[in-house]
Amino acid sequence: MTNQGVPKIFGVGLGKTGTKTLGTVLRGLGFNHAPFRRDLVRAWHKKEYDKIFEFIDQYDSFEDWPYASMCSMLIERFPYARFILTRRSSPERWLSSLKKHALTGVPFKNIRKLVLGQTYPFGQDARLIQIYTEHNARVRKMLVGKPFLELCWEEGDGVEKLAEFLGMDVPAGTVLPKVNASADRDRTYVLANRLLATAFAPAGWADIWQLKL
Repeated sequence: MTNQGVPKIFGVGLGKTGTKTLGTVLRGLGFNHAPFRRDLVRAWHKKEYDKIFEFIDQYDSFEDWPYASMCSMLIERFPYARFILTRRSSPERWLSSLKKHALTGVPFKNIRKLVLGQTYPFGQDARLIQIYTEHNARVRKMLVGKPFLELCWEEGDGVEKLAEFLGMDVPAGTVLPKVNASADRDRTYVLANRLLATAFAPAGWADIWQLKL
């Protein structure tokens, strides 16, 4: 059951900005946290918003897509919610992480086409970096005057900063978890993804095959 009377907490950073780490920390702080779900991204794409809001009613905190893509709707629907923008230390680091994740994920089980406009993030670096930078700028502007926190794990932000924003004490022994680290990724599908990425984004073929994981 969700905690009655507790404002919703929405992570509105794009995927690959430390969203899964955020979710792990929120869960560790005791929130009934909702993990990323592809079906809700598809519901967002189809404008089936009632399905998403029914899901939101069951949990306290959220991160990743589709919430990153519907910040204005969340502000209107949940005026007392708290918002967290996770980001990387640079747009280039975000794009590099996105590419590595694309080459190690399970083929055809991603939602990049729906949220970024292309199945594999190669061959359009300038466009993708523009999406990232414009998203962050738009979120900052929308959340002026709202309970809002910006986090960058790479720049030293930690559990303490998040807990302070939420008005909580950090449980003894809590450390920032390392989630989705490159070294821990499964390499099973790398070759298949390189071949598929070349077909979907032939302009990025050199990057696809030379990228070190």
